[in-house]
Amino acid sequence: MTSQAPTNTADSHVLPRWARRTKDIVMTLCLWCYFLGVFLSVFFLFYLGAVIFRRNRRQAIQRLNRIYFQGFFVLCRKVAPKHKWHIDDRVRRIRSSIVISNHLSYLDPILLISLFDQFTTIAKDRLFTKPIFGRLLRLSGFLPSSWQGRNTGLLLDSWETLPSQLAEGANLVVFPEGTRSRSGAVGKFQKGIFKIARYFRAPISLIAIRNTNNLFEPGKFVFNTCASNTISVEFIETMHPNYDDPDLSIPGLVSDVRAKIERHLNPHSTP
Repeated sequence: MTSQAPTNTADSHVLPRWARRTKDIVMTLCLWCYFLGVFLSVFFLFYLGAVIFRRNRRQAIQRLNRIYFQGFFVLCRKVAPKHKWHIDDRVRRIRSSIVISNHLSYLDPILLISLFDQFTTIAKDRLFTKPIFGRLLRLSGFLPSSWQGRNTGLLLDSWETLPSQLAEGANLVVFPEGTRSRSGAVGKFQKGIFKIARYFRAPISLIAIRNTNNLFEPGKFVFNTCASNTISVEFIETMHPNYDDPDLSIPGLVSDVRAKIERHLNPHSTP
């Protein structure tokens, strides 16, 4: 049992299927035009200015990332008005934490980026090989997912700067499932991020994301803009594990965190 309620497709009684499909395609083109066109025509200049003129490039670029993605979600609200949004204010107030969430859609990471002024995250190695995008990831202070290959030096540099980022209030945002859930159920958690939390003695903030997959489904290119839906980002709690406790178990911590997110998403489920 999962908490991902089926999309309310009340609009299907108003518009025929071909009209809904046409609207979805047109609105998707609008979103992609923002994502690519506005970046290349407007934001690229701001990013270039941050690289050339700002002393702390990482912070400046992270703030630009936040503004850029905030604009994207403002447009999402305009082109898909049947999708309602609920963002818990306590999520916005998280600071200096390892932020752990479930993962439903490609929208999840950029949605969280839009909520935090300072942040870093772990991105797939192949993204760092892209000519412009990869450079932007490096300047943003993002961490590659693997210790091996050409990104080893980058990961070591990021590892060295992570304590100062956390001390300055930045969050490390991670989806420990490693991939999007196709069913909405919380998948198996990888242990690596919990080892990082212990190494840096960082608090762990748990959040839950609902229904982003009803707007942008895994494996689909076109946004589902016509259906009624409520997307939410909910604060669960901030944990402060006793890392000095010799009995602290990483597998136990992984299990505890996953269980708390699962219980929050499915409060009425049977254990």
